[in-house]
Amino acid sequence: MNEWIVYFVQQDMPDGHGPVKVGCTRSLYARRRELQVGSPYPLIVKGEIASFGTLTAHWMERSIHEQLHSVRMRGEWFRDDPLVWTTYKWFEEHGLAAARRHFCEQRGYPVDRVDGATNSTSPKTAKC
Repeated sequence: MNEWIVYFVQQDMPDGHGPVKVGCTRSLYARRRELQVGSPYPLIVKGEIASFGTLTAHWMERSIHEQLHSVRMRGEWFRDDPLVWTTYKWFEEHGLAAARRHFCEQRGYPVDRVDGATNSTSPKTAKC
């Protein structure tokens, strides 16, 4: 079984500061190839965080997107900013439990369990 990955892929622009896409997938390099079709610059995988399931990957991805709202360009693309890379390092270091806690706290959900699986398929109904 493939684990889910939250990824950071950057356009390799001549100035070295291309936009960064943050997304999640089960097949990182296949996803990069798909994205490459629509990109005028080569895409480079700059970071990946394992997340072990679709719900947790989407929680982590959404939490990262919220942290990066001030540098969002469009959709899941963000400016190459130090905030992108400090956010990546924080989530990589603190992992899934921190992402779940952050997701629940941001929405006002009770944070009474952050380290186990849930039976819910929706973050809105998940027991955090």
